[in-house]
Amino acid sequence: MDSRRWWLAGLLLLGGGVSAWVQKADVPLPTGKAITPTGRHVSVGSYPLNMVCTPDGRYAIVGNVGSRQYLSVFDTQTGEKLSQWEFPRPEGLYFGLAARRDGTLFVSKGAQDRIARFLVARDGLLGNLRRDIEDPAPEGWGMPHHVAGLALSEDGKILFAANNQATDGSGYKSSISAFDADTGVKRYEAEAPAFPLAIAAMGDRLYVAGERDGVVTVHRQADGSQVAALKVGDQPAYLLPDERGGRLFVANSGSDSVSVVDAKAAKVSATILVRPAEAHGIPGVTPLGLALSKDGERLFVALADMNAVAVVDLGRKAVEGYIPTGWYPTSLALSRDGRSLLVACAKGVRPRNPNGKPQGKLGQYILNIIEGTVSLVPIPKDLRSATAQVLRNNRIGVKLPEFHNPGIEHVIYVIKENRTYDQVFGDLKQGNGDPSLCFFPREVTPNQHALAERFGLLDNFYDCAEVSADGWNWSTAGMVSAYTSRNTVTNYGGRGRKYDFEGTTNGMPVELLGIRDVAAPSSGYIWDLCARHKVSYRNYGFFVMQADADDKRF
Repeated sequence: MDSRRWWLAGLLLLGGGVSAWVQKADVPLPTGKAITPTGRHVSVGSYPLNMVCTPDGRYAIVGNVGSRQYLSVFDTQTGEKLSQWEFPRPEGLYFGLAARRDGTLFVSKGAQDRIARFLVARDGLLGNLRRDIEDPAPEGWGMPHHVAGLALSEDGKILFAANNQATDGSGYKSSISAFDADTGVKRYEAEAPAFPLAIAAMGDRLYVAGERDGVVTVHRQADGSQVAALKVGDQPAYLLPDERGGRLFVANSGSDSVSVVDAKAAKVSATILVRPAEAHGIPGVTPLGLALSKDGERLFVALADMNAVAVVDLGRKAVEGYIPTGWYPTSLALSRDGRSLLVACAKGVRPRNPNGKPQGKLGQYILNIIEGTVSLVPIPKDLRSATAQVLRNNRIGVKLPEFHNPGIEHVIYVIKENRTYDQVFGDLKQGNGDPSLCFFPREVTPNQHALAERFGLLDNFYDCAEVSADGWNWSTAGMVSAYTSRNTVTNYGGRGRKYDFEGTTNGMPVELLGIRDVAAPSSGYIWDLCARHKVSYRNYGFFVMQADADDKRF
C-alpha cells in the first residue's frame, strides 16, 4: 500500500469513529450559569477557536489551540466530521484559516512563524501539501511574529497574514505580511495596529483588527500602506467581510458590540449592542465569531461568555433573540441550506466531572479534560422560547434581594490558589465538605480555619477558572478577556505563547509607559472600580513586579 492510500485509510477510520450525541438536560457550569445546547455535537479536541468555509460552502474547517490540536473538516449540511489532522507539539495552530477555490487551505502555525498549506479534496479529506510558507519576525523583535489571521486576495494569488505579537523590540507595534500564495515568496511586510488577530480582504483593500487599541485599520493590498484607521469597540477580535453588501462586520469582544463598517466610505456606519437589555449594563457577553444569513438580512454572533448565539436583524440594527449553545462558543458557519449553524464551542457541552465515566485518553490535567465540540444547531423559526432559555441559563432577569450593608467598613481580600475547598476546609463540620479529601486540616492551616470560623465560610462557591493564568483574572476582574482565554490554553499547551496575563505585556508593565495592556478586561480590575467610585484601597503586591535597575523608564 503506498503512503497516500495508507493516509486515506487512516483518515477514513478516524472519521468512522466520530462521537455524536444530543444534549437534553441542563448542564450546570462552575460560573453559576448553565448551558442547554441543542443539536448534534462532535468532539474536536482542545479549544476550537476559528472556522472557515470552503468557497462553495460545502465544508467547514475548524482549527484548535490548546493541548490537543487538530484541523477538522465538517460537512456544513449534516454536521458530520469527515476528516481530521493532528498537530502534536511542538507544532501548533493559531486562529488563521483561509480557503481557496482550488481546494488549497492556508493554516497559520502561530509561534513557528509558518503558514501550512493543505488540500481539501472533493470528498472532504485533508492532505498536507508540506510546503510551508515562512514568515519570520525581524531581528530585534525578541520573539516570533506568532502568525494569526489569514486572508486571500479576490483572485487567490496573494495571501495576507496578521502577525499577532508586539514586543519591546518592535516598539509595541505589530505587522502584516503579504505572500505569493503559490510560491510563498514574501512581497512585503507593513506596520499594523498592535496585536492584530483577524484580517479581511475586500476589493483592493485589507482590514486589520487591532485588539489592543480598539481600531480597524484599512490598507492597500498592493503595498500594505495604511489609508485609514477606524475607531470601533474595545478589543475587536473577529471580522466578517460582506462583499455583496459592501460591509465589514467587526466583533468587539470587550464592549459587547458589533461594528458595521461601510467599506466604500471607510467609516463605521453602525454599532449594535448584542448584550441583553435585561443585563442592566453589566459587561461580559464577549462577541466573537460571525456568520451572515444567505439573504444578508441577519447576522449571527457567537457570544462566548453568554453561551449563546445572538441573532441580529440588520435592517433594524437590533438583536432579534438568542439561541442557546454549548460552553464558550467561538466561531460559526452557516449550513448550505441556510437553516442551521455550525457552532464551535471551546469548552464543549459536557460538565467537568472527574468522577464520571471516562471519555477517552484525555489525561487528568484540567485543560486536557475539557473537550471542545462542533454542533449542528437548527435556527429556530420562533426565537422567543430560545431567548427565554438563554436568559434563564445566564440568570438574567432573576430578581435579587436588595442589598443592605450590615455594617461592613473594610474588606480584606486574600487570594490563594491551587487548593480546593475540600483540601483545606473539608474537615469543618459547619460546611458541605468531604473530610476524605482534606490534605491541609486544622493543625496545618490554623489561621485559615480561625478566619473561617470567626467570620464566614463559603462552602458552595465554585472556581470559574481552570489554571493560574485565567484564575488571577477571574479573582480580580470577575471575568477573563477573549485574549487571555485563548492565549492561556496556547501557553499551557506548549505552543510558544508568552505568559502575559498578570498586568504585563510580554513581561513588561506597559501601562507605566502609557500603553494599554492588551490582556486586561475592558471593565477593569477591582482596584480600577475602587478608584472609579472613590473607594480607598491598598494593594499589598498584586500584579507587582521587579523592574530592571538599568531600565530608566521606570
